[in-house]
Amino acid sequence: MDRFEAEVLKIMDMSEEDKKRAINSLKQQCICSKCPTYNDCAENAAEGLYCVIGTSEGCIIDDLGCLCPECPLAQALGVGTIFNTYCIKGSEMEERKRLHELDVVTGGE
Repeated sequence: MDRFEAEVLKIMDMSEEDKKRAINSLKQQCICSKCPTYNDCAENAAEGLYCVIGTSEGCIIDDLGCLCPECPLAQALGVGTIFNTYCIKGSEMEERKRLHELDVVTGGE
């Protein structure tokens, strides 16, 4: 289990109130709002932390550049380099699941 999985599992085991606090704490470290792809709709909806939460809820459609690999939070969690553009493609966990499913189908080739 890596840092990202450990953090997600820790959050999943929390009460709903503690989950909200933990996610808000992570959002404070998040730089999604500085990304060229982030837009007014996402800002008004207080979106962010896509690497953990998943895709934008209809605000972000076009990839105008990605700061995930440079994000200090993503680096601390050990994510953002293999997968990124989480706002469009889905969370790190969703991306890993898709890769695993592809490996199962192709036999790892």
